[in-house]
Amino acid sequence: MTSRGQWAHDRVDWVLQRLEAEGKAMIRRRDPAIGVDHRGKPFFRAGGFPDYVGALPSGRMVVFDLKSCVKKRWRLAAGTADNDRRAARQEDFLVKAGSEYRCLAGFLFVFQNDKNQILGIWIPWQNLDKLAGRSWTPDELLKETGGAVAIAWPIDGSRDPDILGAALALEAAMEGSRVRSQENAPAENAPPAGAD
Repeated sequence: MTSRGQWAHDRVDWVLQRLEAEGKAMIRRRDPAIGVDHRGKPFFRAGGFPDYVGALPSGRMVVFDLKSCVKKRWRLAAGTADNDRRAARQEDFLVKAGSEYRCLAGFLFVFQNDKNQILGIWIPWQNLDKLAGRSWTPDELLKETGGAVAIAWPIDGSRDPDILGAALALEAAMEGSRVRSQENAPAENAPPAGAD
Protein backbone atom coordinates (compact mmCIF):
# COMPACT_ATOMS: atom_id res chain seq x y z
CA MET A 1 0.00 0.00 0.00
CA THR A 2 1.53 3.29 -1.10
CA SER A 3 0.67 6.41 0.85
CA ARG A 4 0.25 9.87 -0.63
CA GLY A 5 3.33 10.95 1.32
CA GLN A 6 5.61 8.26 -0.12
CA TRP A 7 7.66 10.87 -2.03
CA ALA A 8 8.54 12.58 1.27
CA HIS A 9 9.42 9.30 2.99
CA ASP A 10 11.70 8.40 0.08
CA ARG A 11 13.55 11.74 0.37
CA VAL A 12 13.94 11.52 4.15
CA ASP A 13 14.98 7.83 3.96
CA TRP A 14 17.78 8.81 1.57
CA VAL A 15 19.03 11.53 3.93
CA LEU A 16 18.94 9.14 6.91
CA GLN A 17 20.82 6.44 4.98
CA ARG A 18 23.56 8.97 4.28
CA LEU A 19 23.71 9.96 7.97
CA GLU A 20 24.04 6.30 8.92
CA ALA A 21 26.80 5.73 6.34
CA GLU A 22 28.67 8.70 7.84
CA GLY A 23 28.23 7.34 11.39
CA LYS A 24 26.15 10.33 12.54
CA ALA A 25 22.92 8.47 13.39
CA MET A 26 20.99 5.28 12.84
CA ILE A 27 17.33 6.15 12.27
CA ARG A 28 14.91 3.89 10.44
CA ARG A 29 11.34 4.10 9.27
CA ARG A 30 8.89 1.87 11.09
CA ASP A 31 6.75 -0.32 8.92
CA PRO A 32 3.12 0.74 9.25
CA ALA A 33 0.65 -1.81 10.58
CA ILE A 34 -1.56 -2.54 7.60
CA GLY A 35 -4.76 -4.55 7.74
CA VAL A 36 -7.15 -5.75 5.06
CA ASP A 37 -10.88 -5.13 5.38
CA HIS A 38 -13.68 -7.53 4.35
CA ARG A 39 -13.58 -6.14 0.78
CA GLY A 40 -9.86 -6.82 0.45
CA LYS A 41 -8.96 -3.15 0.70
CA PRO A 42 -5.77 -2.37 2.71
CA PHE A 43 -5.89 0.16 5.53
CA PHE A 44 -3.57 1.54 8.23
CA ARG A 45 -4.73 0.07 11.52
CA ALA A 46 -2.24 1.18 14.18
CA GLY A 47 -1.77 4.84 13.38
CA GLY A 48 -0.57 7.28 15.96
CA PHE A 49 2.98 6.09 16.54
CA PRO A 50 6.01 7.84 15.07
CA ASP A 51 7.20 7.00 11.58
CA TYR A 52 10.92 7.06 12.47
CA VAL A 53 12.91 5.78 15.45
CA GLY A 54 16.63 5.48 16.02
CA ALA A 55 19.62 6.74 17.95
CA LEU A 56 22.55 9.11 17.82
CA PRO A 57 26.11 7.80 18.43
CA SER A 58 25.82 9.10 22.00
CA GLY A 59 22.96 6.66 22.59
CA ARG A 60 20.28 9.35 22.68
CA MET A 61 17.06 8.20 21.06
CA VAL A 62 15.43 10.02 18.14
CA VAL A 63 11.71 9.66 17.36
CA PHE A 64 9.70 11.70 14.90
CA ASP A 65 6.68 11.58 12.69
CA LEU A 66 6.81 12.77 9.11
CA LYS A 67 4.08 15.03 7.75
CA SER A 68 4.14 15.81 4.04
CA CYS A 69 2.34 18.21 1.78
CA VAL A 70 2.52 18.99 -1.93
CA LYS A 71 0.03 21.84 -1.51
CA LYS A 72 0.60 25.22 0.09
CA ARG A 73 -1.18 24.32 3.37
CA TRP A 74 -1.10 21.38 5.79
CA ARG A 75 -3.76 20.46 8.35
CA LEU A 76 -3.54 17.98 11.22
CA ALA A 77 -6.08 15.30 10.35
CA ALA A 78 -9.21 15.97 12.32
CA GLY A 79 -12.95 15.71 12.06
CA THR A 80 -13.54 12.04 12.69
CA ALA A 81 -13.16 10.22 15.97
CA ASP A 82 -10.46 7.95 14.50
CA ASN A 83 -8.40 10.86 13.17
CA ASP A 84 -8.73 12.78 16.42
CA ARG A 85 -7.59 9.75 18.46
CA ARG A 86 -4.69 9.08 16.10
CA ALA A 87 -3.51 12.71 16.29
CA ALA A 88 -3.79 12.69 20.09
CA ARG A 89 -1.79 9.42 20.32
CA GLN A 90 0.96 10.85 18.10
CA GLU A 91 1.24 14.01 20.14
CA ASP A 92 1.11 12.18 23.50
CA PHE A 93 3.77 9.67 22.45
CA LEU A 94 6.18 12.33 21.18
CA VAL A 95 5.66 14.65 24.16
CA LYS A 96 6.30 11.77 26.58
CA ALA A 97 9.39 10.68 24.62
CA GLY A 98 10.80 14.21 24.74
CA SER A 99 9.80 15.29 28.23
CA GLU A 100 10.24 12.09 30.24
CA TYR A 101 12.88 10.20 28.26
CA ARG A 102 14.87 13.15 26.80
CA CYS A 103 14.51 11.86 23.24
CA LEU A 104 14.97 14.19 20.32
CA ALA A 105 11.28 14.10 19.38
CA GLY A 106 8.92 16.02 17.15
CA PHE A 107 7.26 16.35 13.76
CA LEU A 108 9.21 16.81 10.55
CA PHE A 109 7.05 18.59 7.98
CA VAL A 110 8.12 18.24 4.36
CA PHE A 111 6.65 20.63 1.80
CA GLN A 112 7.39 20.47 -1.90
CA ASN A 113 7.36 24.23 -2.24
CA ASP A 114 8.33 24.54 -5.91
CA LYS A 115 9.77 22.43 -8.70
CA ASN A 116 13.35 22.65 -7.45
CA GLN A 117 13.20 22.66 -3.67
CA ILE A 118 11.86 20.75 -0.69
CA LEU A 119 11.33 22.57 2.58
CA GLY A 120 11.55 20.61 5.81
CA ILE A 121 10.30 22.16 9.05
CA TRP A 122 11.16 20.57 12.40
CA ILE A 123 8.60 21.20 15.18
CA PRO A 124 9.93 19.93 18.53
CA TRP A 125 7.75 18.09 21.03
CA GLN A 126 7.40 21.22 23.19
CA ASN A 127 5.30 22.92 20.49
CA LEU A 128 3.10 20.11 19.15
CA ASP A 129 0.05 21.26 21.10
CA LYS A 130 -0.12 24.40 18.95
CA LEU A 131 -0.82 22.47 15.71
CA ALA A 132 -4.39 21.24 16.21
CA GLY A 133 -7.47 22.93 14.87
CA ARG A 134 -6.20 24.82 11.83
CA SER A 135 -4.29 24.56 8.60
CA TRP A 136 -0.71 25.80 8.26
CA THR A 137 1.54 27.26 5.60
CA PRO A 138 5.30 26.82 6.01
CA ASP A 139 5.67 30.50 7.00
CA GLU A 140 2.95 30.19 9.64
CA LEU A 141 4.58 27.08 11.11
CA LEU A 142 7.86 28.95 11.47
CA LYS A 143 6.38 32.14 12.94
CA GLU A 144 3.51 30.96 15.12
CA THR A 145 4.47 27.68 16.76
CA GLY A 146 6.92 29.22 19.22
CA GLY A 147 9.96 27.30 18.02
CA ALA A 148 10.62 25.67 14.67
CA VAL A 149 13.47 25.48 12.21
CA ALA A 150 13.42 25.27 8.41
CA ILE A 151 15.73 23.06 6.38
CA ALA A 152 15.68 23.47 2.58
CA TRP A 153 17.19 21.11 0.06
CA PRO A 154 17.06 20.64 -3.71
CA ILE A 155 14.80 17.95 -5.11
CA ASP A 156 17.60 16.63 -7.35
CA GLY A 157 19.55 15.35 -4.31
CA SER A 158 22.62 17.46 -5.11
CA ARG A 159 22.82 18.50 -1.45
CA ASP A 160 21.58 16.75 1.69
CA PRO A 161 19.93 18.75 4.44
CA ASP A 162 21.30 18.64 7.98
CA ILE A 163 17.99 17.62 9.56
CA LEU A 164 19.51 16.40 12.82
CA GLY A 165 21.90 19.31 13.18
CA ALA A 166 19.05 21.78 12.75
CA ALA A 167 16.81 19.95 15.24
CA LEU A 168 19.61 19.74 17.84
CA ALA A 169 20.52 23.42 17.38
CA LEU A 170 16.88 24.45 17.88
CA GLU A 171 16.65 22.28 21.01
CA ALA A 172 19.81 23.88 22.44
CA ALA A 173 18.49 27.37 21.71
CA MET A 174 15.14 26.58 23.35
CA GLU A 175 16.87 25.12 26.41
CA GLY A 176 19.15 28.14 26.68
CA SER A 177 16.15 30.46 26.48
CA ARG A 178 14.35 28.48 29.21
CA VAL A 179 17.39 28.61 31.51
CA ARG A 180 17.83 32.37 30.94
CA SER A 181 14.18 33.04 31.75
CA GLN A 182 14.48 31.01 34.97
CA GLU A 183 17.63 32.91 35.96
CA ASN A 184 15.89 36.25 35.38
CA ALA A 185 12.72 35.30 37.27
CA PRO A 186 12.48 36.65 40.83
CA ALA A 187 13.04 34.07 43.54
CA GLU A 188 9.87 32.99 45.38
CA ASN A 189 11.01 34.11 48.84
CA ALA A 190 13.26 36.97 47.83
CA PRO A 191 12.68 40.30 49.58
CA PRO A 192 11.19 43.05 47.40
CA ALA A 193 13.70 45.21 45.58
CA GLY A 194 15.06 47.98 47.80
CA ALA A 195 13.99 46.34 51.09
CA ASP A 196 16.76 46.01 53.67
